[in-house]
Amino acid sequence: MNKPAADQQTKPKPDLAARSRYPAGTIVFEEGEADQSAYLVVSGKVDIQVSKGSKKVIVSSLGPSQIFGDYALVDNSPRSATAVVVEPTEVVVVSKQMIQNKLKGADPFLVAWIEVLVDRIRGLNRRLHGDG
Repeated sequence: MNKPAADQQTKPKPDLAARSRYPAGTIVFEEGEADQSAYLVVSGKVDIQVSKGSKKVIVSSLGPSQIFGDYALVDNSPRSATAVVVEPTEVVVVSKQMIQNKLKGADPFLVAWIEVLVDRIRGLNRRLHGDG
């Protein structure tokens, strides 16, 4: 699969998210990449895949109202999976800066709790995939 650019992308205003449309077969991001965005599926379908040796294993299929790529916005870790568009898909692209701006005003306990939960989920994922 190749990684073509989004068909259309609208530029966000400050504190507003951009929308992008992707054709089937688009790789939104790849496992191991650094990225500064999360994605909310408006329409369409995206598969989340992880590498298992030389194979790609689908660990989740996401549709409207589901979010992917969100852990990287909290803990600055590289992508733990690859996101592949299965059918024409529209997403809202949420930047790391937008999330950080929202977290600045949040209760410090809740921010710490989110960080702990993301760390635990990443640890579980590593164990499930034999990486830790």
